[in-house]
Order: sequence, then C-alpha cells, then structure tokens
Amino acid sequence: MTSYAAIGSALGAAFLSSSVEADESLTIVLAVGFSRGWRPALGGAGLALLALAALVALLGSLLGLVPIGLLQYAIGVLLILFGLRCAPRSAKSSACSSMTLGSRCFPRWSSPSSPWRRNSD
Repeated sequence: MTSYAAIGSALGAAFLSSSVEADESLTIVLAVGFSRGWRPALGGAGLALLALAALVALLGSLLGLVPIGLLQYAIGVLLILFGLRCAPRSAKSSACSSMTLGSRCFPRWSSPSSPWRRNSD
C-alpha cells in the first residue's frame, strides 16, 4: 500500500509543474493579446485546449501499454542529450567575466596574455 506522503508528494510535484506550464501559457496569451488583439489570442488558446483534449482522449489510454522501463530510458536519453547540448554554454557563461556582445570571453582566473589560455583564432 502506498503511503499518503508518497501520494501527496507526487500530487504536489504534478500540481507545481503544471502551474508553471499554465503560467507560461498565460504569458504567451497575454503577449499575443496585447500585440495582436484578444480575439486571435483567445481563439488560439481555445483551439489549443481542444487539440489537447482530443489528443488525451485518443492517445491517453495507449500510454499504459508502453513499458515503464522503456519510457524511462527514452526520457533519460533525451535529458542527457539536451543537457550535453547546454553544458558548454552554461560552463562558458559561468566562467566568463564579461558577456557583452562582440567581446571575447576570458575566464576570471586568466588574462588575455595568460600562457594557459588557448588561442581561439
């Protein structure tokens, strides 16, 4: 039997993650509403909700047929691939002392004349 703490933490995590997504979608609808008008913004939001409901109604029961191990493996591979793609950028931004457009990035511990700095030219 599953404890109430495990159920509560799973429900809380799902609620918080869906509230973040709802906040993002509300921001997009507001941006479109203020820039293009409210009719296309609300119409697009309504069509998106209908499309989501149709997808869940048609494909929701098929998700139970996918083995959980395969699903976890596929999601893990995707997370690793996206993480490896973003890792060099995040390492560079944390090591750079100035991130202005057109300037060269030198780590905080080196100077342009440092013998340990690689020549990127």
